[in-house]
Amino acid sequence: MRSQSMRRFIPALAAFGLLQGVAWAQASAPAEAELKAEFLERFTRFIDWPEGGFKSPESPFALCLLGQTPLEPYLTRMARTRRIKDRSIQVRMLQGPGEVEGCAMVWIPPEASDSLAQVLERTAGKAILTVGDTAGLAERGAHISMKREGTRLTFDINVAQAKRSGLRFSSQLLQLGHVVGGEVPP
Repeated sequence: MRSQSMRRFIPALAAFGLLQGVAWAQASAPAEAELKAEFLERFTRFIDWPEGGFKSPESPFALCLLGQTPLEPYLTRMARTRRIKDRSIQVRMLQGPGEVEGCAMVWIPPEASDSLAQVLERTAGKAILTVGDTAGLAERGAHISMKREGTRLTFDINVAQAKRSGLRFSSQLLQLGHVVGGEVPP
């Protein structure tokens, strides 16, 4: 029953372009993981990568997962049927921060949040989106940190980090998230 509700809800989420304030009542871990996977894909619709951000026009969008995460099966399934930035999606499992080269996005689950400083060191000045769901991750330098506020899934955006990386966040995304790490650009 809950899976059917999610299938009906996610297209509505896409249709309205809403990212913030998604509520769910006592969501199970799989439902929450699936929703977070959807958020990752939706974020990319509101972020532009700079020219030359990919090795070639044919390069896939490398969505990299640092360590084990319950999002992996949902992202793998998504990679078979969708595209990001008009590119095929390649889901890569990373064993450590030293493997982030070639990633367009790095998901940092709570179990790997201690590696954030190493990830940021290796992604500094590069168009690699860093996203996680650990409290305070955006304040510590990740681009986006998802968080639960009661029954809602919201997110923080570190605009200073976005500016340094060359990624351009749309004004729509900035309005939906909580801005940390600097002022919202005009």
